[in-house]
Amino acid sequence: MTVTPSGSFNGPVSLSLSALPAGANATFSPASITGSGTSTLTITTSASTPAGSYLRTITGTSGGLTHSTTVTLVVNSASSPNFSLSASPSSQTVTPGNPTSYTATVTASGGFAGTVNLSASGLPSGASATFSPASITGSGNSTMSVTTSTSTPTGSYTLTITGTSTSPSLTHSTTVTLVVNSPSSGNFSLSASPASRTVTAGNSTSYTATVTPSGGFTGSVSLSVSGLPSGASATFSVNPIAGSGNSTMSVTTSTSTPTGSYTLTITGTSTSPSLTHSTTVTLVVNSFSLSASPASQTVTRGNSTNYTVTVTPINGFNGTVTLRVRGLPLNSSASFNPSSLTGQGTSTMTVSTNASTSTGTFSLRIRGTSGSVTHSTTVQLVVQ
Repeated sequence: MTVTPSGSFNGPVSLSLSALPAGANATFSPASITGSGTSTLTITTSASTPAGSYLRTITGTSGGLTHSTTVTLVVNSASSPNFSLSASPSSQTVTPGNPTSYTATVTASGGFAGTVNLSASGLPSGASATFSPASITGSGNSTMSVTTSTSTPTGSYTLTITGTSTSPSLTHSTTVTLVVNSPSSGNFSLSASPASRTVTAGNSTSYTATVTPSGGFTGSVSLSVSGLPSGASATFSVNPIAGSGNSTMSVTTSTSTPTGSYTLTITGTSTSPSLTHSTTVTLVVNSFSLSASPASQTVTRGNSTNYTVTVTPINGFNGTVTLRVRGLPLNSSASFNPSSLTGQGTSTMTVSTNASTSTGTFSLRIRGTSGSVTHSTTVQLVVQ
């Protein structure tokens, strides 16, 4: 689900779904969107969910504002051959006389091996569509090429892509949007680089978002981003971008940001003319953990003892970790061999005492630092 604001709207939109068939449930992630962004609706069925086609309404509510859209859930008998039909992207924008394309995908289920013939309806006047290939056996993709003419009227059109199988007799459809803009209105494309960045939790990184105009476009493009992990935030150095140009998107993570690979969706929105385009980049968050053994050592004054300190990388971490320790008793010292570790490895921490070292039980905090990121672990030292 995509929420697109207009007229400076920046409120929270709560998402809900009309009743599902028996044995099915649904969750939104996230359950609400502030301003603009996307949410994934996950529907889970059970073995008892009745087979059938269910038209369901997704509703977005913000205060006194309510908007809805519909989706269809087709539940097939587990033993019956069938197929599903989808298409991407959900929307394409062209000026009259120019072409565009979509990808139609047939996914077989229940042992379906029939041939699905593809067709399109809802095209504006002066436009036509062809499929390559025109039919798909079993599962596969087909490119739907849409050609417009200089006489094609401007507007937003819902195109229905239909897949038909004769053996067994099945028909499924999906929709995409074709937006035809006046050449004088212009358009823009949005790109971002690099495609992927890797950062250690607690550090920052950046991408460059680029707006490229076409057809005389001179509007202002407001930028936003969705898909950030928890504990992370993003800012744009230039926002909005007037006509064309670049903006640096700085992404800052915290030490609590979960490690993993995240797809960030950067969206550019223009109100005059009304246009929205998106692009994606990948953010890989890694980190490291620090441990030490044994948990406790006992030493007689004048002697030394050793601990083994281990750095374990998480999600491809390969930075350099510098080691140090705090909490040593008076008149004692500690050394690490080696004093820093790159990626994964172990270091021996030697604690040396002398005849005047304070006796007692001490909690030693071993700290590993890589850039601005620090992790720690504790061990116990008993001096007799």
